[in-house]
Amino acid sequence: MRNVLITGATGFLGGAALSYILKEKSECQLLLLTRGESTKHAVMRVNENLRKFQLAETLINRISSDNILLGDLTAPDFFLEDCRLNAITDVINCAHITSSGNNPFIWTGYVEGMLRFVDRMSQAPSLRHFLHIESAGLGVSASECGLDNKPGFSNYENVIAQCSWANSLIEQRIIECYPELPLMRIVPSTGIEQTELGNSICRHLNLP
Repeated sequence: MRNVLITGATGFLGGAALSYILKEKSECQLLLLTRGESTKHAVMRVNENLRKFQLAETLINRISSDNILLGDLTAPDFFLEDCRLNAITDVINCAHITSSGNNPFIWTGYVEGMLRFVDRMSQAPSLRHFLHIESAGLGVSASECGLDNKPGFSNYENVIAQCSWANSLIEQRIIECYPELPLMRIVPSTGIEQTELGNSICRHLNLP
């Protein structure tokens, strides 16, 4: 049995991966790192996103509170001790920062939180793959990131520059600090269709 942890399941990348797995890979056990006021609220957020992918309600209803790892990468202490992480075989890391304004400490917190998450998953005894999906500029609008019309971010290009900086720093630190991590990386093409993206992710992980 493959136990798959997906971050960013309420966004385009994570939603595409999750919807494809629900349709095509029914034998996978799923755990979704998701923000929310409660697990019930987190399920609602995931389900709302899945409907954007025109997924059948019978498949959407497979997501329950049992599939939720409630937490936020900018505050990892809340979820890193969850014992379910020990059983994870595959990580699909689709998370990207969703707010910033002109506060650089939010970006720093995101990078540090992500690295602590990587450190925790590197200790999971069953981990086979850690798939990091580059998200900068793909399916993410400035308004969706919460960065439009805010001081210090005058246009969409600045948003992408910040996303790229964070991703590059994370990848560099992972390679330097965790050389034994079974890391893989996907940089999806702009305009890639959700089914093609989901299929590509599952191919990389060799999910049954």
